[in-house]
Amino acid sequence: PPFYIEKKFDGYRIQLHVDRPAGTVRFWTRNAIDHGGQSNFGILGPAVAAQVRPARVVLDGELSVWRLSRRAEEPFNLLRPAWNAAGDASLGLGDSHFCGAEEAASAATADPDWTPPALADLVLLYAPFDVLWLAEAGGCTAHLPLPARKALLAAVVGRLPPGTVGVEVGVEHAPVAGGGGGGGGGGSGSGSRTGARTRMLGRLEPLLAGEPFMCDSAGTPVPRPACLAGSTPADIEAAYRSADERGEEGIVVKGAAAAWSPGERDGGWVKMKPEYERLHEVDALVVGFNYGTGHRGGLASEYVCALLDERPPARDPATGLLPHRPPGAPLPRFATFVRVGTGFTMLERERLDACLQELKAPREGGAEAAGGRHFPPWLRVAGTASEAADQWVADPTHPRTPVLALKADVRVTQTRSYAVGLGLRHVTIARLQEDRCWADIPVARDFLETIRQQKGLLGRSRERG
Repeated sequence: PPFYIEKKFDGYRIQLHVDRPAGTVRFWTRNAIDHGGQSNFGILGPAVAAQVRPARVVLDGELSVWRLSRRAEEPFNLLRPAWNAAGDASLGLGDSHFCGAEEAASAATADPDWTPPALADLVLLYAPFDVLWLAEAGGCTAHLPLPARKALLAAVVGRLPPGTVGVEVGVEHAPVAGGGGGGGGGGSGSGSRTGARTRMLGRLEPLLAGEPFMCDSAGTPVPRPACLAGSTPADIEAAYRSADERGEEGIVVKGAAAAWSPGERDGGWVKMKPEYERLHEVDALVVGFNYGTGHRGGLASEYVCALLDERPPARDPATGLLPHRPPGAPLPRFATFVRVGTGFTMLERERLDACLQELKAPREGGAEAAGGRHFPPWLRVAGTASEAADQWVADPTHPRTPVLALKADVRVTQTRSYAVGLGLRHVTIARLQEDRCWADIPVARDFLETIRQQKGLLGRSRERG
């Protein structure tokens, strides 16, 4: 085929170095760090021993966590807690609050349908997609065309038979009470029920064109391939839209004739992700700022932005003006939303800095402590370092207080770093909204409800309707 289309994983890119004569299995990152012991990835050793056939081989792939009941990857921030949990004997397989897993996962998903998984519902996954070195092939294989490397991959990594969920890895845990829920599954070749085992499961699942990828809790293969052979732009479009509909990271298109090379920037591989195509905007009010360093020294360079925490007063229907606020009346409440510092040219940054210097309030004036930091009394905060500002605006309702249009990935994340509780991915400044004021920005609770209705999305694409 002219090219292959592979699933883009939300995990760790890892080279797996197997040297059986030396008795070593190493998990190297692209930064030449061995995470086998450092990040507990070596706990996958029994699965490597069961599925990797050659004595000496180097594989390229992704480490991830698979959820059996969802038949899908779990969010990236669940990866480390899950792998650490495999080595924690104090946990039971029915445990769904392992090592801050609920908090970790909430940082990567705002889907209201997501719930924390039990350990029994998870499989520690290594998904190899390439063979870089093989003793039986004479050493380095990176120069071979991709179809040849895929053929080697099929020969090198044995697939588990249907009915087998994974190989038991890690330390012994208390089994699921009653031997029931949590996702079923079995050990290596056993097909035993969850309650009969006491260890988590691990698995290697190679990305081979047209073949099923992973399984459900009964060990039944999921018919959806993670690798396809393609020949037309329509093949790429269909694969991308399908991945997008499932909420996956995207796809990687790999030229069949291309040799493997580090860095993926030689043109042989092309990533396609939703944030590359589908960016949405939301307005927010600049309520504070931090000074920059280096060539931005002395300039307001990072902006703490907020949403309204209460509904603004109704405008006069005849004039469109907001009602006058009596002297001494309390200011409206706002809630911290995000910090942003990219997207402006230096000229735009200098212009905004001049405005904020006129609007700033002394740091000590009218501030209250939260978590050891100082915040204005009209601002609801989470009390984190992410919200801290060198200067706050004196009056957020001043007509010149800047409103920024923020551009971000369609997927929204949960966060505890800001009071609103939802964060933006890949956020940048689109422009200064000079025709808008504080009363035009979203109200936090309305924004949250919109995101909930849209299943964790900042906006809807035409495919989602």
